[in-house]
Formats: sequence, structure tokens, C-alpha cells
Amino acid sequence: MTNNDCTVTVKVDDGSGISKLVSHGYATVYKTTTMGALQCMDLSGLKLPEELFTGIRSLSYDRASKVVIVFSNPWWIKYKEPETGAPLISDGGFSCTDLLIHTVVYPSWNDWEDKPAVPMGSYTWTQDATRIGSLIPDHNTHKPSADDELVTLMLQNLSKIWSSVQGGPTFETLKKWYVTHPAYAWSHDPNTAGAFALFGPG
Repeated sequence: MTNNDCTVTVKVDDGSGISKLVSHGYATVYKTTTMGALQCMDLSGLKLPEELFTGIRSLSYDRASKVVIVFSNPWWIKYKEPETGAPLISDGGFSCTDLLIHTVVYPSWNDWEDKPAVPMGSYTWTQDATRIGSLIPDHNTHKPSADDELVTLMLQNLSKIWSSVQGGPTFETLKKWYVTHPAYAWSHDPNTAGAFALFGPG
């Protein structure tokens, strides 16, 4: 809303979790959104040019999904190179595979060998994100569990990736170390309706 001083007053949630609105005054406010979310809004009264509507409809937003797994320990730093005895992963890194989890990202820091650690168990784009995203439930209502189909799939994939390492973790071992798994699929988010824009021909 605009007050007599020609400033814009914006009321926002203060982030405390009790939905308390806080007012801020600004000279100008820009409110942006993705084209996918914008297409859900009624813009008919704005008398915008048809070319703009064509752009809104045509700009492609692709999908992305991320699943983080909290383990009770950083198990990936315990495995060594057979020839040198050096850790296979010591300063972070990633595994890429044609399995459904696609990319696993290991953190570049490990504070304790016996404390919880958090790799990104799966990072996917496009079709892979759609497929793994189909296993990601509503994060607002779902309580993560070791028995979730998504967890089973991810731990099976991880154990396959590490199966060539001598003494590598089995599915059962990884499940024993599992703590929880925050997951997010951007295509499920009504505020974005996609993860990132891709500019195609034209």
C-alpha cells in the first residue's frame, strides 16, 4: 500500500514462526517471480503486449531435485586407496552414475569421524529430477523415515557405487547409519513451478 509520503509499505512475516507481520517502508518495491508462477496469475487488466505473454508462455523452466542424507558418521572418509593408503575422499568430491540418484556430493569438511555428517545424496536435473522427484513427498506434511521408498532406492544406489571398494558399505550398513533425509523437488513448488530457466531457440 502507498501512504501520504509516497513510500510503499510492505508487510512481511518476521520469520519467528508465529506469523507476526512487520511493516517496512520503501521508495520502490520490485516483486519478481518465475514465468511459470506468473502464468498462474490473472494479468488481463494490465494491458500488456501480446509479445510479453508469448515470452511468459515460451520461456522453459526445467526441473531439479535435491536429496540430502544425514548419516551418523562420515563413512566415506574411512576408505583408503589400496596402493597408497590415502583416503579415497578426504577434501570432498562427488560421484556420478547412471543410476537414478545421478550425482552424489560429499562435503569438503569433516569435523569429527564419529559425529553426524551430511552429503548430498542426490542432485538431479531435467528428466532425472522428474523421476526421483516422483518419490519426494510433500515436505510440509511428510516425516522422513528410513523405510521411505526414496531412502531405500538411494541407499541401494550408494551401495552399488561403493561396491567396487574393498569393504565398501552395504545397503544394510548404510541404513544403520541413516538419520534423516531432507528432500526437495522444485517442480513441486507452486512459488517457482520449476528450478531454472533454459533459453531455447528463438
